Amino acid sequence: MKVASGDPMRTLEKLIDTGANRSKARAEEMMDSLYTTILKKCNWKDEDFVHDYPIVMGAILVAQQPLSVRAWDAILSPLLKSSIHHTLAELAPLLLGVREPDKPIRIYINHSTTSSDRTEPESSALHRYLVDTKRENIRVALHCVETLNEDLCRLDGLGLIQKLPEKVELSPIPPETLAEHFRYARRHVVCHLNQVLEPPERLNALVLAFLISNSHAG
Repeated sequence: MKVASGDPMRTLEKLIDTGANRSKARAEEMMDSLYTTILKKCNWKDEDFVHDYPIVMGAILVAQQPLSVRAWDAILSPLLKSSIHHTLAELAPLLLGVREPDKPIRIYINHSTTSSDRTEPESSALHRYLVDTKRENIRVALHCVETLNEDLCRLDGLGLIQKLPEKVELSPIPPETLAEHFRYARRHVVCHLNQVLEPPERLNALVLAFLISNSHAG
């Protein structure tokens, strides 16, 4: 409510209204109303925000674990028309952690209002806020494979070891030396790929390049 236009106290009254009409509504309808009220406050006249909203919200929805603003910036910045901080500031009433670059971003309440995976018909008021989670999952999958293709070969301590003794301890790579978005790609790339039903040609090419470049490690 701090970043929303209008009287914040009046906005709060609308959000927590528990009158007779509200008490009869289904829980799903009440959550839809809450999310719709919040999202209406965003600047939908800003073309950059309209373009970036489904990319940012969709990525957060499909993520297998919460990531920080810094990590999302590294992942999504090539796709966005404006700074990710601008989009997250608009969505701040729905998200935790947007003002701390290293804190994982979490949705306050995990609800399907903004997800296209809903099984029931959407109201016209809700339709504009839905994001195509299948499409956004493909975007995240693309980034994961691209990251592994570009950065895996640059890691110190990796490579083919020949004539390895039977008993030897290999020094692990300290996780703190790896970028957060790289650690995410390494851990969750398979999960995102498994959710892609019709992979685009570019994704197929990236996966093939990864398999070819790393086939010697098998």
